[in-house]
This record gives sequence, structure tokens and C-alpha cells, in this order.
Amino acid sequence: DGIRDFYLSRGLGDGYKRQTPGVKSVQVVPRANGVNTVAVYLYGDNGAVTDEVLGKVGETLEKLKEISVDVTVAAAVAVKKPVTVYVKPKDGCAFEDAKASCTAAITAYLNAFEVGEPFVTAGLIHAVMETGVAQNCTVPASVADFTPNAGEIVTAGAVNVLETQ
Repeated sequence: DGIRDFYLSRGLGDGYKRQTPGVKSVQVVPRANGVNTVAVYLYGDNGAVTDEVLGKVGETLEKLKEISVDVTVAAAVAVKKPVTVYVKPKDGCAFEDAKASCTAAITAYLNAFEVGEPFVTAGLIHAVMETGVAQNCTVPASVADFTPNAGEIVTAGAVNVLETQ
């Protein structure tokens, strides 16, 4: 989309995140409130961004924006995603060791999302299998793919790793 590309090309992409302390993720939403509107959602390294960061980004965008475009800057909202997985450890690996490794991998996976990025169960299973301690991993139907709304970011909720029987 042209409007989104305009703002990303003006530094709101990965380079902007690296240049702005405290910003982990940026989402640009064109026509967020109708024609000639753009919403920019920010999420911080350790949770919500500060009012200072929001103000700084807002001032920068006021200087960069196109004439007659209304740009709003807001903090993204964290959506905690609870996850349950069933794991069969590899031969020779104690379940408690596999559980610890899988819990850490799942938590890292869930905390690596960008604002607006969808949660997919295949990514969750991949994170578990990449630990090298699981022979197999399954998820219950309650752990389904999930697409957050604009301005939302998936983060780790309760993580339950159970042994496959």
C-alpha cells in the first residue's frame, strides 16, 4: 500500500526501531480512521512504550507527514496468548528437562512478535521442535491461529507444557 510504504520509507521500518531507544516494534496502518489518516502503533522493548517516546515519534511524524494527512501515534496493546502443548521427550531426555527447554522456547517465540503479526500454531510447534528435546509435539484445538487487531501485539501468557501419554 502506498501510504504505508511512504511512512516506512521515511524511517518507520527496522532502521527506525534500531534508532529509537525503547521501540521494539512498529505497525503503520493506512486509512485507520478513513481517507487521509494513518495510525502508527509502537511497542517497547520491555512492554508499552513511554509517553516520552510516543511524543518524540509524534513530533517527528508531524514534520515528515504529507499535507492534509492526519497521523496518530499510539502505544500498541499487548494481548497475552495462553498456550498448552503436549510433548513427547526424545529417548534419554527426562520430561522435566524437556519441559524447561520447551517452556523457554515457547516464551521466547511468543515474545518475539511484531505489532499486528499473527500467531500461528505451526510456528509454536516449530519452536518446540527446534529445542532438540522433543520427539513430537501436539497442541489442543483451543490453541488456534490468531490474528490480533491493528495496534495489538501477541505476548506470552500462561505456558503449559504437558507430557504426551
